[in-house]
Amino acid sequence: MSFSHMQDSLSSDLQLEMDEIGMDLNNVSKRDLMGVYKDVVQERDKLKSTMIQCQDRASRRISEMKKQIDMEQQAKRDLVVKVNQEIEDKVGIIELLKER
Repeated sequence: MSFSHMQDSLSSDLQLEMDEIGMDLNNVSKRDLMGVYKDVVQERDKLKSTMIQCQDRASRRISEMKKQIDMEQQAKRDLVVKVNQEIEDKVGIIELLKER
């Protein structure tokens, strides 16, 4: 974003904010504008920080859930192997008993 675009954007944002509270931008001092600008930048930085923290928490939670899914899938595979082995053992025993 170019500096002039940022200035235009800031100016229009400030004008909208001033309109909302019933102030004329032409009657506002440069000091007042700088104060509003600093407040807007501070609020933006707070929101950005909050957003980053939320994204980090969400990413960690997604990673945890993926690990949990992987572990559950491995446990399921292990259980299937165990059950199949038990079935094979039982079939073997049944075959032995049939031969008697």
